[in-house]
Amino acid sequence: MKNEKVREVVIIAIVALIALWLVFVYANNKASQSSSAETAESTSQGQISSTAQQDTEIKYQTDKAEVLRFLKPDATAQERDVYVALVMSKAVAASQVFINACRTSPLVALVKNGSSIDFVNNDKDSEHVISFDPKHVYKVSPDGKTRVTFDFTKYPGVRKYTCDSEYAGAVFLTN
Repeated sequence: MKNEKVREVVIIAIVALIALWLVFVYANNKASQSSSAETAESTSQGQISSTAQQDTEIKYQTDKAEVLRFLKPDATAQERDVYVALVMSKAVAASQVFINACRTSPLVALVKNGSSIDFVNNDKDSEHVISFDPKHVYKVSPDGKTRVTFDFTKYPGVRKYTCDSEYAGAVFLTN
């Protein structure tokens, strides 16, 4: 009888250990499936985000190429009007232009002639030089800003500028 009791206790202990082991395996499998699903969802969202970033970059580069192109010296009045309308359609009323590695935002700032805007350098390590022409050159220190007052021309229109000698954006001056 004593041997039967010991045998029952051993069998119950083994069954309990097997049950605990099954619970442990089930819990780990569920966690693994959940992690895999989260990873798959995260990867999918990352791909969507990456695609959206690529689309945004393509649009920015296309807009930049259109805005910063040069008209031929013999461009007709209609060609000039089409160009000005295109630039105007991209213009955003702004009091600041943000610079990140000479990428400017907005690409075209809408500014009233005689008023000012701040060029804000978001780069922590690089000074940038903004130039409208040889007489109107402005240094913007790392993490700094420089105010530019548009009193150097009395005519409205498109004023392109460079950032570190590369065309980077434009200001659309209005009266």
